[in-house]
Amino acid sequence: AKGKKGWPQLDVFGSRGARVVEREDGKPARLVKDPYNMSWTRQFLWILAPWEHMDRVLYKLAEDKARAIVVVPNWVHRKWWQPLMTMCTATYTLPWDSLYAFDDAGNSVSLPADHRFKLVACLVDGSLLGAECIPSPFPEATVDASVCSVADTPPP
Repeated sequence: AKGKKGWPQLDVFGSRGARVVEREDGKPARLVKDPYNMSWTRQFLWILAPWEHMDRVLYKLAEDKARAIVVVPNWVHRKWWQPLMTMCTATYTLPWDSLYAFDDAGNSVSLPADHRFKLVACLVDGSLLGAECIPSPFPEATVDASVCSVADTPPP
């Protein structure tokens, strides 16, 4: 996975058994132990997060003005979809027949046969939308819609 400005240096949600991305030199991308308590500002990230973390991931991308390749399901009705598309500068729908899944031991895992399930890779620039415009992962926070311009972006 290579973006316009090079290869991702960090596999934010990867593990020893589930790394997704390699660096340009062929070595595995560095793994992160506690992704939310580090700066994402000067990194180019690979993010394949658990779907239930997407609100928090988008908030962190906007807060740190980070650059990343973010892989998500094409779930256009989720509250995080529009803010993601506003920060997304390019998209690529991943072909179903090229997707492979592995468990922590490295064994191949069968994917569902439902080809309606689509994954999208988004090249994200977190500086395109302020964190105050992201649905907050923190219950006490509110979004001031008057300062936000979330585009009505069609799905890829």
